[in-house]
Amino acid sequence: MNALRTYVTERVAYYLERDAATIETDMSLPDHGLDSVLALALCGDIEDHLGVRLDPTAVWDYPTIDALLTYLSGAVAEAKP
Repeated sequence: MNALRTYVTERVAYYLERDAATIETDMSLPDHGLDSVLALALCGDIEDHLGVRLDPTAVWDYPTIDALLTYLSGAVAEAKP
């Protein structure tokens, strides 16, 4: 889970053009400045990284990295045969 936290945090930082150390995992992604276009790109990156299909609204439904990681751990577990 720590590797996934690092990956998602680094992707958010990349899209926001910020240092990953400035991204708070319990702060809402929109409050960090993530907009809908960047959220869709982030979902695509996560899908490619994990090999799972995400609802395009996942970032809005789970608006913090912490909440998103909880959702993703369930999605990955469901996707495994």
